[in-house]
Amino acid sequence: MIKVCLLLTLLLGIALYAPFYIYEHALFQGIESEYLSVKKSPPALHSGGLLRMKELAVGEAATKRWTMVHFESFLLPFPVRNPHYLLFPHVPVSPGGREGIGVRFKGAQGIPLIFFESREIIPYDPRSSLREDHHSLFSLEFVRKFILSKSAKTIWEDIFSRNLHPPSPAFDRNLTDQYLDLAYNLFILNLRRHLLPNNIQTITYVKDRNLGLVSLKPKSGREHIGEEIVFILADDHIYSLWLETNGAEQHAVTYRDILLRSLNFRESSTDSAIAPFSSFQALPLSKRIDQEGMIYLFAAWSHDRQRTDFLRQMFTFGERGKGKTNVVHLDPLYEYAFKKYGNAFFQKQKDPIPEPQKSKPVEGRPLTPAERIRSLLGKAKKKKQKSDDTVLAIE
Repeated sequence: MIKVCLLLTLLLGIALYAPFYIYEHALFQGIESEYLSVKKSPPALHSGGLLRMKELAVGEAATKRWTMVHFESFLLPFPVRNPHYLLFPHVPVSPGGREGIGVRFKGAQGIPLIFFESREIIPYDPRSSLREDHHSLFSLEFVRKFILSKSAKTIWEDIFSRNLHPPSPAFDRNLTDQYLDLAYNLFILNLRRHLLPNNIQTITYVKDRNLGLVSLKPKSGREHIGEEIVFILADDHIYSLWLETNGAEQHAVTYRDILLRSLNFRESSTDSAIAPFSSFQALPLSKRIDQEGMIYLFAAWSHDRQRTDFLRQMFTFGERGKGKTNVVHLDPLYEYAFKKYGNAFFQKQKDPIPEPQKSKPVEGRPLTPAERIRSLLGKAKKKKQKSDDTVLAIE
């Protein structure tokens, strides 16, 4: 009788604590069953953390020396009058879908400092996992009810802050509550797998700003470049900002901390271009042809990419600026305009591109805007693969 009791006790203990074993196996080995389908996940996906503003290197007073500009879907700090940061527009041409847009800042000696780019916009429906057939665990009534009791804001915070490491059974807690915690952890793990890339290094929640912050594993040869993705939840959508910081440069680290301290979401529409363009128009000519004017024009264009007049004005005023940097930072825009619109775009300029001359520019003399455009068009033509698009042909 004693042996039977001991055997029943053992079996009961195994049954009671089996969910903890199954949970740990699901995290580190993956599991395929009628109720749950989970692939093996990297350990970094199991951790979460909190970052508070006081942990950043810069204080709130430092952010007041920067100008907040509405750029794409974000309100971002820009160094409009800081000679340590030179702006280079980032405008890749996408063959289809939403085109990204961003900014690359370099130091006075051309050293890369920081880069950010607006990325994809994802609908946020955290409870969609409850409707997926291959996660029948979440359709169990008591599990489903427990998850639905969590607010969307709580789930959003848990995606980045909750630790999912396998817990040990707690004898002072109700086992059912512990089982529900395990199920909820798997629910959060599923959301992370759908939202976050595989090469993550850390997951953090910036509580003061309601931001998700994910750092990526450094690439070989670029260990000093920190790559991060900032996630903002707004209007049932997730907006993401890709961020690269040169950790070897203090100006870059400072900008990164100021950005995290002051970054906000702001909806973008074609009407959003009015405010930054008005700021540009209010500037005296000396500032319109400088980086400050470029920042406001580029911000205005980020809200209405179909308006080529913004693009033309960036060329017109940028080319009138003093110093070669004012022309150099137009290079990405020249390349974008050519790839997007072809040579015809430049032929519509008031100062059309003259035919190439046999004589070479005097060595050491800065290229004229027309020579610069021709040079860029020539480089782009060499890179161009064979295509039926005759608009891009340059004769």
